[in-house]
Amino acid sequence: MQGNGTTLHILLVETSGLALADIELVREHAGLSYKEEGMVLIVSNRRKAF
Repeated sequence: MQGNGTTLHILLVETSGLALADIELVREHAGLSYKEEGMVLIVSNRRKAF
C-alpha cells in the first residue's frame, strides 16, 4: 500500500486491516495532528482508542 504526502497509514488492531486516510480528515474527525512522514496510526475499535 502506497500513500503520498497527504495520506496517513492506519492499522486496525482487531482485524489486522490496513487503510489509508487523508490527513485532513483524521485531523478534522479525530483531532489528531500529523507530525512526521511515515507515521502509522494504530486503532482499536474495541477499546475505542488510538
